[in-house]
Amino acid sequence: MVGDGAMERWFAIEMLRFQEGFVTSPRPLHELMAEEEPAATTRKGERHAFDKGALARIHDALGPLDRRRLRLPVTFYVDKEMPDDAYATDEVAARLLRALGEVPADVEMREGRLWLAHARARVLADRYRGAFQFSYL
Repeated sequence: MVGDGAMERWFAIEMLRFQEGFVTSPRPLHELMAEEEPAATTRKGERHAFDKGALARIHDALGPLDRRRLRLPVTFYVDKEMPDDAYATDEVAARLLRALGEVPADVEMREGRLWLAHARARVLADRYRGAFQFSYL
């Protein structure tokens, strides 16, 4: 049997590898819409591609000002103390999720966070390829 210390070290190494794919400088939606092959750069320097159809749906759901303000990918944070939940801290992203009908219109941010079930956030990441990423705290 592996000791707890070994498991924690293994988990830390895996999380570092996972975070290599994290986009540290999200891109404005309006810039991504103008590109033939929209992408951002990950921490490791690799290409993070965006689905053009997903970008079009996002673009169409927002008004002109929010189109200019939105930066993608939006980050969902998952705290190890609450692994079944995820949250976003971006108010424009919260408006986007309401406009897309992905969260009820009456759901408000609490203390600067829009909370969702982690599984729901995963569904959104699959539905809007490239537009969401995860950070595990």
